[in-house]
Amino acid sequence: MSKRVMVAVFIGLAALLLTNCGAADVATTASEAGTTVSQTASELSKASLGELAAQLPSIETAIDAGNTEEARAAFSTFLGAWDALKTQAVAAAPESAAAIQTAMDSVKQALVDTPTPNAADVKAALAELETQFTNFANTLQ
Repeated sequence: MSKRVMVAVFIGLAALLLTNCGAADVATTASEAGTTVSQTASELSKASLGELAAQLPSIETAIDAGNTEEARAAFSTFLGAWDALKTQAVAAAPESAAAIQTAMDSVKQALVDTPTPNAADVKAALAELETQFTNFANTLQ
């Protein structure tokens, strides 16, 4: 199976998982699907990272609408999907993966750990996370 086909299968599985599973199930099921498709860092692609990063605007949209619970749920789903790629990301570029983790921790602190999140703080943390994803994607061939 070609790399392009494997990535397409993985993206399709990830989309299906995100659509049909609760946030708690996503990490486990997506991780299993990712393992089935490929266990090597070389299979991590800009497309899979792009699919994941494409989830971030829904968090900002919910914050803009004043819907903290929806934003938190979207971030939880995002975290579950990241967990499915994290091992490959660390293997591919440990420093970039660490920067993504640091940025995710900032979003978590601004959005989840704060009883009443400040929209500007959440948006700034999300912008940094998007930047780190872009930087990481640029390290991939």
